Amino acid sequence: MGGQLNAYTSRENTSYTLTVFKQDVPKAMEILGDMLTNSLYDKNQIESERETIYRECIETQKDQMETTIESAHYTVSTCLICLTP
Repeated sequence: MGGQLNAYTSRENTSYTLTVFKQDVPKAMEILGDMLTNSLYDKNQIESERETIYRECIETQKDQMETTIESAHYTVSTCLICLTP
């Protein structure tokens, strides 16, 4: 079939993108749905990904501007939660 699958995470979500030919969209969606609902996770892969996430957190903290923005977002989110009845 061919095609390309990519994914990334942000503060609040995970996004998946599929690039396939128009006629392959139904099959690509079936494959993505299967991946999201029937995945099996190997303990070693989880630990490897945990290490990657940790390294990314350290890199983010090194960037003062990004850390400031993250802190401001957290503060605003916390305040909005407190104000919600």
